[in-house]
Amino acid sequence: MARKMWEENGITLTGSAGPIEMDFGMTPARLNPDENGEVVWATRIDPVRARIDSIPFPESGFRHGDVVLHDGAAVGYRKLEAHEYPVFNVLELFERSGYTTCVATVSVECDSDLDALEKDFSAIQSHYEDWTRNVRTLCRACSEGQPHAQHDHELKDEWFPERRLGIAVYPGDDIQQILANWQKKTAGRVLSIEPEIMH
Repeated sequence: MARKMWEENGITLTGSAGPIEMDFGMTPARLNPDENGEVVWATRIDPVRARIDSIPFPESGFRHGDVVLHDGAAVGYRKLEAHEYPVFNVLELFERSGYTTCVATVSVECDSDLDALEKDFSAIQSHYEDWTRNVRTLCRACSEGQPHAQHDHELKDEWFPERRLGIAVYPGDDIQQILANWQKKTAGRVLSIEPEIMH
């Protein structure tokens, strides 16, 4: 039924039956739009559903890999490199991911410490994001419109030795062991891990 409806509206789909799961490109999606509204990156798998690629804050109630149902009306825009993407508000969780989320605070002396951690994570299915470097806070007007130049300065190039990492934990991966091994071979240090907020 859904396939027929989309095709009647001029949207070409692959396959003739079963769930629609294509790649309609990247999109920023706003979680909990009626509350604080966290915008994450996702991949649209059909005209109204997207799979979250980012690692949302645990308090959002969403996880990396969740499939969400989103509105079709743009509420703001985000730029990635030279491209501008419309932000769609998430209406509800459609399918829960198998990933959980934990947060680690680490201390690093240089980029090579994080490069080594990235290499360790590349060998498993879990992965992390450096929230200290890549998260910025926008006023509501900019979040729901087009962020202005002032906010571009919030992603500073200056060095921060203490980093807050969001970690998408794949079932069976031992994140504490990964971080312990990383400490042994680099100058990086784990200051805290917050498994109590895994959900």
